[in-house]
Amino acid sequence: MPPGRRIPSLTEMEQEFGLARDTLQQAVRLLREEGLVETVSGTGVYVVHPGSPD
Repeated sequence: MPPGRRIPSLTEMEQEFGLARDTLQQAVRLLREEGLVETVSGTGVYVVHPGSPD
């Protein structure tokens, strides 16, 4: 996904991929820890530019 794009919500990913919510939450947490996504309160989780400060 390109930087700046919102990733689908957990509910959307559950429905599309048939994965457990806990698995999706863990994946998003790991992406956040790696600095690949950031959460914007009230709007969602977005892909960040590599090396961008949070």
